[in-house]
Amino acid sequence: MDIVKIKMTETQLTLMGDLIKPYTLPTTRYQGSKAKIVEWIWENIEDIKFESALDAFGGTGIVGYFLKTRGKQVFYNDILKSNYFIGTALIENDSTKLSHDDIDFLLQPHPDINYPTFIQDTFSDIYYTDEENRWLDMVIQNIENFDNFYKRTLAYYALFQSCIIKRPYNLFHRKNLYMRTSNVKRSFGNKATWDTPFEEHLSREGVGVDYLDFYHFLEGIVNHQKRGDMIDYRSKHRRIKHKKPVWCDKNKIHTAFNKLFKKFQNAIIVVLYRSDGIPSIENLKRILRKYKPVVSEIRYGGYKYVLSNNNSEECLLLGLDERGG
Repeated sequence: MDIVKIKMTETQLTLMGDLIKPYTLPTTRYQGSKAKIVEWIWENIEDIKFESALDAFGGTGIVGYFLKTRGKQVFYNDILKSNYFIGTALIENDSTKLSHDDIDFLLQPHPDINYPTFIQDTFSDIYYTDEENRWLDMVIQNIENFDNFYKRTLAYYALFQSCIIKRPYNLFHRKNLYMRTSNVKRSFGNKATWDTPFEEHLSREGVGVDYLDFYHFLEGIVNHQKRGDMIDYRSKHRRIKHKKPVWCDKNKIHTAFNKLFKKFQNAIIVVLYRSDGIPSIENLKRILRKYKPVVSEIRYGGYKYVLSNNNSEECLLLGLDERGG
């Protein structure tokens, strides 16, 4: 697991030539992103006295980034290396930006760079067109030629968003390029967005879910040196081989939560959870009460995930040692 530690300053971050002020959230299309409710989360914790926070399941970095803008010291953690790059770009990075020259360098081939063909050879007719696969091989190699690590993470962040926005459902869980390319009437998605060249997306403003199954393609991009050994070639969509996470196993997740709460029992514990999750909200509160004498529940009704038909509610559980933090 990767952890990023930052100390907030009120400097502004510029990404891909577009100004992101401290109170403006970066764009993300990840499933389960908390971008739309992060201000609601803050409204319910801002009166709690704390100087630092561990975002244990950092994901898109939205929550950690928001806490950063509020002057908190942030520790970001995520099991995926691709998300670690995002956390570094948005949270740890405090001033580095990509210039227009950097973007120009990314978007075109260079005679002195040897470009691999791994994506073209491995993912033909799975996620993107042949032309797009060639483009991805080129841009990834160009990113790796940046000497500055923060510039690499920024470029990867922008590339990830470009890759996701051109995918049906914003996921990589199926071999379904045909959904983009078939000339049929659709009741979902945005074919105009899918057909927009990668270059335009890159330069634009810019039970538990097994996220490695959903975003393995992005994880492979940042593990390019050993990607060939990671792929399960028996799967049609070329997923990455991995064991089922404990957070996706209904028989183990209760124990996992118990260990997590026990480990951080001396800290304020804040859990954002869906009302239809496993364990149930009541079971989760029961576990939390073993370690925190004051447990409160706040619900955000009517929030609907982009890719979900359920009307489940977001629940905020606060585990405190005394009322008021």
